[in-house]
Amino acid sequence: MTSPPSPPSPSKSNGVNGSADGENLNVVIRVRPFVEYEKGTTRVLEVYESFSGTKRNQVIEVKNVKGAKFTFDHVLQSNTTQQQVYDTCVVGLADKVMEGYNATIIAYGQTGSGKTWTIIGPGLTRSTDPDNEDGSPAQEEVSEELDGAVPRALKDIFNRLDEAAKGGFKYAVKLQFLELYGETIRDLLVPSPSKVTIRDLGGDSEPKVIGATQQSIKSAAEALHILEKGALRRATGSTKMNAESSRSHALMTVYISRQTKDGKVSSKFQFVDLAGSERLKKTGAEGKRKKEGIDINKGLLTLANVISALGDPKKKKGFVPYRDSKLTHLLKGSIGGNHKTLMIACVSPAASNAIE
Repeated sequence: MTSPPSPPSPSKSNGVNGSADGENLNVVIRVRPFVEYEKGTTRVLEVYESFSGTKRNQVIEVKNVKGAKFTFDHVLQSNTTQQQVYDTCVVGLADKVMEGYNATIIAYGQTGSGKTWTIIGPGLTRSTDPDNEDGSPAQEEVSEELDGAVPRALKDIFNRLDEAAKGGFKYAVKLQFLELYGETIRDLLVPSPSKVTIRDLGGDSEPKVIGATQQSIKSAAEALHILEKGALRRATGSTKMNAESSRSHALMTVYISRQTKDGKVSSKFQFVDLAGSERLKKTGAEGKRKKEGIDINKGLLTLANVISALGDPKKKKGFVPYRDSKLTHLLKGSIGGNHKTLMIACVSPAASNAIE
């Protein structure tokens, strides 16, 4: 059985937001609060600051686990709000996207650690959405204070584009929403399955996704409604650790083309909600759920291996196994290309999850 992989090591950057120092991959930790089934257990994570010359780092230490002390550029504590996550980690990436760079945010962690909450929030439906097809009222409005990175980024980007449009600068925005279930790529913007493949362009070029919908959108509200419908098609299932566990990796990509005083600028902002790593003894998964868990761990292990190879000066110029899984193939530009990429590793503070 494939074991859950360890999270990738952080880069040696001086900042998180927007990779200000030129590093293309940065890693931060988000510690979620205790959930209901963890209440009464001991907190095993300690976070404190350390200094290397004039550089301030944050250290996270796992009690009672030998050698479990790790240094990161930033650790988001359990009381961190969704707005603080955006201001600390995401707004700088939105700046880069508007400048013409590609950017990616990847949420990583064990099942039930808060990845989907960080990327999306509790839901995408808003009171402005139309009623359901059967005539019943739309889902109850969710407080915007709980919005994750995707809703906040969409609103932020459209606000900036609309402001620029007042000066006569036109823009176009398209949306793509894919899931990777096992090694099958599915287009979540269409109601019936369609064939989606990856075409490798060779060298350091980013692979091209063939057959996937890119839907034009005019506003953040429209984009969120489309994503909500797509999210309902995503594979989920119940385990002992998560009643609504994602059984697939989700990749949401916003393509932006706009006119500036210097000419046309094109960029994309990608949001990746990875399925959670799993230990089968803890999830109690059997049959189909067990196979899904093994497939998820295999993909995440390949992702960890690719990032490890890219971070090793001896291996970086050699062969990097992007094509060992469709996950790493799809993320080639994000983890080894020209994207400004932030990985948010979500963790539980509970003693029962210390080994993670």
